[in-house]
Amino acid sequence: MYCLSIGDKDIEFVISEIKNFEIAEIRLDLCNFKKEQLEQVFSQHDNLIATFRKSEIYNDKIRKKYLIKAMKSGAAWIDIDFLNDSESLRKELIDYARAHNKKIIISVHDHDKTPDNEWIRSIIESIRSYKPDIIKLVFSARNESDNERVMGLYNTYDKLIAFNMGVIGKPTRVKCLSYGAPFTYVRTERCQTASGQMTLEEMMQYPQ
Repeated sequence: MYCLSIGDKDIEFVISEIKNFEIAEIRLDLCNFKKEQLEQVFSQHDNLIATFRKSEIYNDKIRKKYLIKAMKSGAAWIDIDFLNDSESLRKELIDYARAHNKKIIISVHDHDKTPDNEWIRSIIESIRSYKPDIIKLVFSARNESDNERVMGLYNTYDKLIAFNMGVIGKPTRVKCLSYGAPFTYVRTERCQTASGQMTLEEMMQYPQ
């Protein structure tokens, strides 16, 4: 399954694009929607992921309000950034999601490298204590060995989405589906939300 990751400020464009996919991720940190616009978006689709990455612009208080509003407005999933969300924010969002039957993704991102195997195993065990529906690990590949290590995680762990960013990491975005990931992420024609993202058409044509 392919998940559209979208972070566009044009709300009509967002609504139009998400209807073409079984699942979509709304990057609230990039969309810059007003809080009252969230119902307009999240009521349009019954399988949307609400994501609001940390930045210098938005503090935890604002992000919590937006993410809870997104869940109230119909978001089926919430994506929590394990390394950048504070423990208090993480707990509040998880408690709210569970109380309202929302699915939980806990994600880790490294935009510079693929960490060593010991670190990866340690972080997975830490995340598993929260009992998320999916653990999402997204690293940056510097060589093919990094790709092989990330794909190797599927031999040990389930309920996992793991792939690498960047040009070198592109094959992992495609292969992760056959290794066991429930879905992988694609972009719109006019905007990517992460390095190495491809459109659905590019993914379908990418060498297996």
